[in-house]
Amino acid sequence: MLGRRNLEREFENMFKENYSRLCQYAYTYLNDKDASEDVVSEAFEYAWKKYKELKKDELFAVLVLRVKHGSMNYLRHRKAVDKYAAMLMKADREGEDLTGEDEDRIKRVEKVISTLPVQTRRVLEECCFNRKTYLETADLLGISRNTVKKHMMRVLELLREEFFGKNE
Repeated sequence: MLGRRNLEREFENMFKENYSRLCQYAYTYLNDKDASEDVVSEAFEYAWKKYKELKKDELFAVLVLRVKHGSMNYLRHRKAVDKYAAMLMKADREGEDLTGEDEDRIKRVEKVISTLPVQTRRVLEECCFNRKTYLETADLLGISRNTVKKHMMRVLELLREEFFGKNE
């Protein structure tokens, strides 16, 4: 048991020494404090799960790579969400002339949204239409940030299936 406590203490020290620096690094990509903290927290979560397997001199490099990749994934995810939200908002504007192709896409997005559970739909509305961060949405709905993230990932998965078919 002593070994576990030493590992925890060692990891905690490494966390304290690097958390702020890694948050600043993520912020250079994301320009969003909450998202940066989320990405860094996920990197540390990964590092903790793999801590016994990782070499101590490689740990910081692993964290930097996880933060970079997590930031890129967040930006890709945000871009996809913004694209679908823009499409729906375009449809809601009065007097907007839509092409047949746009109308078809909007109907397909609306079809997917209509199948969502109530909580998932609320998360989508808050994040996409009301432009709230995952943390703000979580606080508003009384759920965790990770739950918000899971709801949003499910929405994107359903939209991808609708537009591109199932990836098998």
